[in-house]
Amino acid sequence: MVEIRLRNSRTRSVEVLTPLDPSRGVRMYLCGPTVYDRAHLGNARNVIMFDVLYRLLRHVSPDKGWAPPVYVRNLTDVDDRINATALARREAGAQGTLEALIAERSDETIGWYRADMGALGCLPPDHEPRATEHIDDMIAMIETLVDKNFAYTVRSQSNNPPEEFVLADREAMLGETAVSAGNAVREAQYGALSGRSVEDMIAGARVEVAPYKRNPMDFVLWKPSTDDLPGWDSPWGRGGPAGISNARPCPRRSWGNLRHPRRRQRPDLSPSRERDRPKLLCQSHRPDGADLAAQ
Repeated sequence: MVEIRLRNSRTRSVEVLTPLDPSRGVRMYLCGPTVYDRAHLGNARNVIMFDVLYRLLRHVSPDKGWAPPVYVRNLTDVDDRINATALARREAGAQGTLEALIAERSDETIGWYRADMGALGCLPPDHEPRATEHIDDMIAMIETLVDKNFAYTVRSQSNNPPEEFVLADREAMLGETAVSAGNAVREAQYGALSGRSVEDMIAGARVEVAPYKRNPMDFVLWKPSTDDLPGWDSPWGRGGPAGISNARPCPRRSWGNLRHPRRRQRPDLSPSRERDRPKLLCQSHRPDGADLAAQ
């Protein structure tokens, strides 16, 4: 019988792949593209790798008594770059509301992406949720983190009028995910996925060191929207999800909280991926990381 072995980025070891629940099969999540422009080689590389694994799992699952695999690939259609393109089109004379132009750009780019991945011979995923379909889930996720004191709200006095942001609290998350109270252990736990030190991640992070942050490594989960840009009502006012909040709730409606393979190889483990793990652990209160099985 075929044995599938994958490298687990968290444990730094090659492990036999076994479904967390064979009756539900292996559940795969690929972090899909932000649909502001054409797909690039990195997008294609991830899809090809997942396509190979998906085809293999579809072939071997019946013999192993596993349910068929479920493959989820999200589409991030909430992004400042999409908004910028729509604004540029409107200024150039395009007809329609800004919301319509943003939807048109997203649909156009998604069409290109699907066509390109199909031209590579890759199968489509079983589910392809769009971020804009899960804003309520994102708000609920952020509310959970705030309620558990893993995130905090702050009003930026540099804007007029002041605007409310929600930020993840790195220090609180370190305390939750660590196995002891020692600072050295907490620092090691935060870098457990990428193997980088906190200092290295600060140097390479795409994180604005704003004066309203308690810690330079705190990151924005929700930010306000101006009147001329898309926004959604929330407990913190009209705004939208920021960066890392966009994709994370998307797979849950497709197959629940538990994950199996998630595509991010070590060269791609950016600071944003390192922030992803403690945020999910704090939300689910699973400090062992079991629900993130294989990265």
